[in-house]
Amino acid sequence: MFTDSVVVMFQKVQALALESQELALASLDYSRPFVSGMGFVFKKEEGEFGRFSVILSDFSQHGKNIARNSEVSLLLMEQKSIPTHEKQKVTFICTTNLLDEAKDAKWLQRYKDAYLQKYPTSKDLFQLPDVHFYEFIPFEIRWVIGNGKYQVFVLRSRRWMQRTDVNETQANREAGM
Repeated sequence: MFTDSVVVMFQKVQALALESQELALASLDYSRPFVSGMGFVFKKEEGEFGRFSVILSDFSQHGKNIARNSEVSLLLMEQKSIPTHEKQKVTFICTTNLLDEAKDAKWLQRYKDAYLQKYPTSKDLFQLPDVHFYEFIPFEIRWVIGNGKYQVFVLRSRRWMQRTDVNETQANREAGM
C-alpha cells in the first residue's frame, strides 16, 4: 500500500498527462533509439495507472520499430516557460498494443473520440488504411520533480512498487517526502 505522498505523486503525474498536448515517443530500431514528438490521448481510468494512445502509420519508423520490439518509452514535460532543469518530467516505460478494429472496437471509439476532441484537424488521418491506434501501457514511471529530484515506480505482479535501487531515502528527502 502506498503512503499518502505517493498517492499524491500518482495524481500529479496523471494531471501532467491529462494537461499535456504532446509527448516524445522513443522506440528501438534494431540497436538504435529513435525518438519523435506527437499528439496523444491519456485515459487515466484505464489499467493500473492509465493508458496512452497515439496514431501511427504502418510505414512510420515507430510503426516498424514497434512491430519488432513492443517496449517503448514516453516522455512528458511540464509546459511552463521555465528552464528545462526546473520542469517536471515523467518518463513511462510501456508495453504496446496495436488496437484492432474487430476485437478492440470499444477502445478504438473511445480513443478516436478523445483524439478528435483534442486534435480536431486529425479527422482525415483516420481514413488512411495504414494509420492505426497504438495503446501504451506503463509498467515503469520515472518522475523527475525538477532540479534533479526524482521518484521511480515499477509495476510488479499487478502492484506499483517504489524502486529501491535508486536510493529511495535520498530521493524521498530530495522530493520533500
